[in-house]
Amino acid sequence: MTVVRVVDIIPADRSDDTGLNWQPSIAVNPDNPDQIVITSTDVPEEANVGYWFSLDRGDTWQANFSEPGNEMDQSPALAVSGELYWAVASSPGAVLHVLRSPNLLASGPLPEIDNPLRQSLDQPYALSFTQRQPPQPDKDRVYVGYVQHTDDYSAMATIDVCLDARSVVVGAVGAFETVALDHRAAVPLDGYEVRPTVHSDGTVYVAYKGWLSQAATTIRADIVVERDDTWGSAGFVALKDPSDNTPGRLVATNVRIRDGENQTLGGQRLNNDLSIAVDPSDSAKVYLVWGDNAGPNYTLRVRRSLDRGNSWSNDLLTVDNATLACLAINSDGRVGFMYQQLVAGKWETHFRRTTDATGQIWDDIILARTATAGLLADYARVSSVAKDFYGVFPAWNTPDPANFPATPPTPTTPNGAKFVRNATTQPPWNLLGSTGEVVAESVDPFFYIVQDESTLAPPTGLEATVR
Repeated sequence: MTVVRVVDIIPADRSDDTGLNWQPSIAVNPDNPDQIVITSTDVPEEANVGYWFSLDRGDTWQANFSEPGNEMDQSPALAVSGELYWAVASSPGAVLHVLRSPNLLASGPLPEIDNPLRQSLDQPYALSFTQRQPPQPDKDRVYVGYVQHTDDYSAMATIDVCLDARSVVVGAVGAFETVALDHRAAVPLDGYEVRPTVHSDGTVYVAYKGWLSQAATTIRADIVVERDDTWGSAGFVALKDPSDNTPGRLVATNVRIRDGENQTLGGQRLNNDLSIAVDPSDSAKVYLVWGDNAGPNYTLRVRRSLDRGNSWSNDLLTVDNATLACLAINSDGRVGFMYQQLVAGKWETHFRRTTDATGQIWDDIILARTATAGLLADYARVSSVAKDFYGVFPAWNTPDPANFPATPPTPTTPNGAKFVRNATTQPPWNLLGSTGEVVAESVDPFFYIVQDESTLAPPTGLEATVR
């Protein structure tokens, strides 16, 4: 029996919030999953940027919006020490800041460990991995993937690598090595997403879209995976494509993808789906998902490699009319796959897991079924700790228990999902402000955990189950 929990994370003291809390990302402490950080794009205070955090494995949530600035995109990473590495692209100028804090309650401004700053970038994606090498001190390896725009209208898939982020002296120059990934195009025009994944043996994979052309609302792109075998210190050139012996394995070529503000699915922009995950028990096994318009619908495609990215399967799973794709693999080698699918005019948030070694048979849990009103996101994220999966998705926040089929109502969670913010607990289903008045519905980040039945010491408050 699998245990599922869904939580609207907006704290009670922010129950007046009616903004669009979209583009969520999540980080979980691998050694202490009670510590969780979620970022979203909405800024409660115009002069500050921040994050939501939990210290009890997602049961309750607090806000820390004390960092000066205004974000465009952001992404958190948590090391086993509890150290937060937080990548923020701030406006104006889309300037990348990598902030570090040993305490989730610490007030900003937080120390910056990236110097010099990079500008004109999109979708920073932060990832950390702590290498334990006793008797030497642990080392936090930190990776930030993004696409870097330049004055010649190019866009280069890029990853910043810091091999010992915890020991970086604040203000030091050159803590991160910046690695340009696209080895083929003289003037690259790469896609928005640059996604790394790392294994404990030092293998680091990174996926990106190498755009080939752009005409009106259609782009043609290659789906590319690169690999580095020494924690990212050797330039990500270990994996070459047999067609041209150039670094970067071409998993799919000349893929058609609709792109542009008016190219949407249920109000959701297309061409933001790319995720990669390596099996923590086997660095040769890696899964990849992307979205394209190769057929009549926008389709998510899941493939895998069993030989360190050298060869790739055909589609193991396809999902039409779906977006916000993200992958993770747990300690048993089981793949977790989250996406939102447009079904009968509503967004269904699905979480699926492989049920055998073929990668072709998956279970299916519908976490939420909510309205399409409001622009939801360009991306979401899922993570694994041991056998369990932790993730975040954006959804319209009507507190109706019918919207959360995986977590039926109970006396302690009458809304199905747990609402930390104020809400009615019986019809009519309304959000309530700080003084009890009805407030407008909006988009909130929803945390979820899908817990393996054999996990010890389950999180507090878990009651709903699905088979």
